[in-house]
Amino acid sequence: CLLDNERVRLYAKLVDKGYAVRFAFAALLFGDPSEALFWLQLPHFLYLLTKKSLDKLPHMTALSSSSSSVLDHRETTTTNLEAHSENPLSQNLMKLKT
Repeated sequence: CLLDNERVRLYAKLVDKGYAVRFAFAALLFGDPSEALFWLQLPHFLYLLTKKSLDKLPHMTALSSSSSSVLDHRETTTTNLEAHSENPLSQNLMKLKT
């Protein structure tokens, strides 16, 4: 059996934490802490990459209805990404270690 009862209980606590934490748990389970760290850092780096690419959108002085919807989408996306980045990586690491 791959998981003993203690690890099953620990995994059950992590199921709702998202894909990155689950993949990091699996990497730690197979003894690869560097891969676990990769999975824990991935959401934060994706957030930064997306934010950087959104910031590079051309700023228009005159807003038309089509460009206004693009900017509204940008603001909504940025707000959603910021909400997902509230969970620091160190908290995820501590959750996996305990």
